[in-house]
Formats: sequence, C-alpha cells, structure tokens
Amino acid sequence: MPPSEVLNLRCLEELTLDNNNLTMLPGGLGRLKCLRHLSLSSNPLSFLNGEVGDLISLRQLWVNNCQLTALPDEIGCLENLVRLSANSNSLRAAPDTLKNLSNLRWLNLSHNKLDKLPMELGSLTCLGYLNVNHNNLREVPQCLTELSSLASLLMKDNLVSSVEDDVVLGLSQLTRFDLRDNHITDRPIHWKGLEYIQIGRTGLAASGVS
Repeated sequence: MPPSEVLNLRCLEELTLDNNNLTMLPGGLGRLKCLRHLSLSSNPLSFLNGEVGDLISLRQLWVNNCQLTALPDEIGCLENLVRLSANSNSLRAAPDTLKNLSNLRWLNLSHNKLDKLPMELGSLTCLGYLNVNHNNLREVPQCLTELSSLASLLMKDNLVSSVEDDVVLGLSQLTRFDLRDNHITDRPIHWKGLEYIQIGRTGLAASGVS
C-alpha cells in the first residue's frame, strides 16, 4: 500500500503510483478532494474501490493494466473527469453510470473483453475520442451515432462483420474510424469517398503475428 501519510495532503492535485505492485489502495483516498490527476497503472489491484467516486475534482484517471474485471458504478460521480483510460484489463462490461461523465472528452477501453457498450454512452456529448480496439464487439453500437462531438472512433481487432448504413450515416462527422482487423475486410462499393473509414488488415495481422 502507498504510505498513509499521502491521505493527509489535502491540497494534493496529482498522484502517480504506477508500477508499484500495489494490491490495494488505502481507505480514505476519497478525502483528497483537490486531486485532479490520479494514475494507478500497472499495479495488480484487481478491483477499484468505489471510494474513487469521492474524488470530485478529478479530471484524469489512469487505471491501465491493473487486472480489473469491472469499473465501480461510483465512477459516474466524477462529473469533472475529462480523460479516462482503463486499457489492458479484463473488463467485460462498462458501467451504465459512465453516462454521468458529462465533461468526458477522451475514453480508452482498449485491450479488454467487452462484447457490448452501454446504450447510455450516447449521452456523452463532449466525447471526441473513443478507443475500444482489441475487444469482442460484434457490431458498431447504435448509441455511438449520438456522440455529436466524436471525431476518432477506434474499433480495430474486434468481431465486426458489417456496419448498418444508418450507423455509417450517423457517424459521418468522424475524421477517423478504424475498423481494421475485424471480420469485415472489403469496403462496400457505396462507401466510396468515405476514406476516413479504415478497412482491411494491418501488417502484423496479415502476417499472422499477434
């Protein structure tokens, strides 16, 4: 565990605890009301205490490669959060409470085990970047068409075999839509001119290298 003295630093704004073999966080972490940046990446935590939802000033939360199987519902209390990165875990679902992150602009859930995204994700009108590469998604969720600010949608290496025309139309504001290394390998003829949609195999996938 990190030293308990950290919890007495009530004006602390940034806390980085990456690569420390932490298996748990100290109780009382939520008392750090001024904390704006918290990074816990590359620690074998396996779960994230719901007390993280008490960090009301938090703008960035990094929990990459922490062996997480779920994110706590309380994460939806972080209404000031701008960036959330939880890649390289074992998440099978994202909490519905993400809909409350009204200021979220950047979300990375890549390298997990997601087979769907919550419909409520469509309420994140500030979200400009979404990375769900390397998951188990079989379709492009309809809710993503409601993300009016979305510019980059990365869905490489999932299980998508086709994309409905109304979904393509709803995502026409994108500047990048990466669908490489999915089951859809040929660009439909009527996608002519939609060069921001990336289809096909990357070099590593084409050579059989994982």
